[in-house]
Amino acid sequence: MSYIDKNEFLRSFAIRPDGAFNFFLGAGASVQANIPTAGTLIWQFKRKLYCDAHNCKEEKFKDLESERNRSTLQSYFELQVGYLPLWAADEYSFYFEKCYPKSIDRKSFIQRIVQGKNPSIGHRCLGVLFDTLKIGNIGTTNFDELIENGIKSINNIAQFETISPDNNHQVSNLNNISGY
Repeated sequence: MSYIDKNEFLRSFAIRPDGAFNFFLGAGASVQANIPTAGTLIWQFKRKLYCDAHNCKEEKFKDLESERNRSTLQSYFELQVGYLPLWAADEYSFYFEKCYPKSIDRKSFIQRIVQGKNPSIGHRCLGVLFDTLKIGNIGTTNFDELIENGIKSINNIAQFETISPDNNHQVSNLNNISGY
C-alpha cells in the first residue's frame, strides 16, 4: 500500500471523474459518534469476564485506560489455559464469544451500543461526497448504520445498496455501501 500526503490527495481528488474513489472505513470512523472501537470493547469484555470470575463489581475497573487495571486484567487471562495473548489477531472475536457465547446475545450487545447514535460530521461529509457522486463505493467493517444515516441526512432519498451478512445483500437502491 502506498501513502500520499493530503495536498497530493486533494489535487488528485479534484481532477478525477465522479465515482473514481472508493472508501473503506474501519471502527475509527464511528468513534466521534460515541461508538467504541474493537480495542475498547476487548477491554470491556475482559473486565466483565474477570469480574464474573472474581465475583467483584466492574466499577472496580472503571478506568480501562489505566495501565494498572489493564495489567491486572491481562495477568489473569495470561494464567488461564486456552486464552489468547495480548494483541492476538483474533482477540476481539475470542473475548466477544467468551463473554457472550450465543450469537443472538452478541447481536443484542451490538444493537445496544449503536442504538440512538447519530452520524458524526465525518459521516455527513462522506454523505455529501457520496450524494455528489465523487465516491463510487464505501466499504466498512462497522456494525452501525452511521454511514447510511450520514448519506440520508444529506439526501433522504439517496439510492444505495447495503451488502451485509445480516441482510443477504438486499438492495436499498443503487450504489454500494458494504458492511462486513
